[in-house]
Amino acid sequence: MGIVRHGETGFLLPPDAGGIDDAQIIYKIYQDEYRYQELVCNSRKAYDEGLNWDNWGGKMATVMARHYAHG
Repeated sequence: MGIVRHGETGFLLPPDAGGIDDAQIIYKIYQDEYRYQELVCNSRKAYDEGLNWDNWGGKMATVMARHYAHG
């Protein structure tokens, strides 16, 4: 799972995008309350389901246990 899923939890812009591009997306989202809330809910769900320190710690513990079991 990626941190940002374009259109679902945020927006990915090309490397050459500038501030105007950012501002246009922000403006568009703030004009649509439903779309804004959808992004908020999707982002929170992504955090709760995996993008948090507890999940990271659990995965790292598994990686380390496997490494040391075979080392």
